[in-house]
Amino acid sequence: MADTIHWADVIAEDALNKSGKHLVATGITPSGHIHIGNMREVVTADAAYRALLDRGADARFIYIADNYDPLRKVYPFLPESYAEHVGKPISEVPCPCGECANYAEHFLKPFLEALRRLGINPEVYRAAEMYRAGMYTEAIKSALVKRDEIAKILEEVSGKTVAEEWSPFNPRCNECGKITTTKVTGFDLEAER
Repeated sequence: MADTIHWADVIAEDALNKSGKHLVATGITPSGHIHIGNMREVVTADAAYRALLDRGADARFIYIADNYDPLRKVYPFLPESYAEHVGKPISEVPCPCGECANYAEHFLKPFLEALRRLGINPEVYRAAEMYRAGMYTEAIKSALVKRDEIAKILEEVSGKTVAEEWSPFNPRCNECGKITTTKVTGFDLEAER
């Protein structure tokens, strides 16, 4: 009987043929209760990471909690009072139970615990902290400069027309705290933050 090869082994072999150091990265927005799609994302990355380690690769496995994504709507499990927070980063929305630092942590905490129970232990990063630390600054500048190129790719991939006023960057409004209300009309890459 022939040896069976797992898909993660195929991925690992392909990666090993390309470079010496490997970063396996995954992430989700902790905007609601854990579901199989959330777990699939991380389990898939963990399988690839473990296959790399099995081959002696120099590899890291990181998970980025997209906790700076906006609250998109008042979900059925939330009281109507959350309407005032729609559009704000979920790291700045109050915790539904009042026991966590914010909305994002309320859902991230049980998710990370479930990963630990499964023996999945990525390095965990939170996007809100990464933004504040300036870790995305150069990528944001590059995206602003290449806005038209990015829009073209989005149109080719999605088959939808990108709106004329679309921007790859959503600034946070200093007045309302939302990242869905401010329109980018220009930018100065040299300006102070």
